[in-house]
Amino acid sequence: MNDWFKKERSYLFQNDELIGFCKDKRNDIVHKEMLIPNSQVAVGFTRGKGLKLGMSLPANPSEDSEMAILKYINFSINDEDGDFLGILYQEDDGSGEYTCVERIWRFR
Repeated sequence: MNDWFKKERSYLFQNDELIGFCKDKRNDIVHKEMLIPNSQVAVGFTRGKGLKLGMSLPANPSEDSEMAILKYINFSINDEDGDFLGILYQEDDGSGEYTCVERIWRFR
């Protein structure tokens, strides 16, 4: 590393709050812990774009989204109200609504 770069890097780490914070967090992640993925899934229905109505469930980040629908089906079978949200359509009723899964990924 050349002297100019070392000097500039040192200056930024000491004088720029955001860059200093990011450096500290990077060091924590690299040297003390790892990035842990987190995932949440919502099973619901859509009409064109975006989830219109659904139910959020915790989801294992390594599980396929299909597992979320299977969990919802299992929940619906075992719940006395069944599919109370009306998410599980069996045929096109002309409304343009379709069953969908929306997945949100984050790092803890």
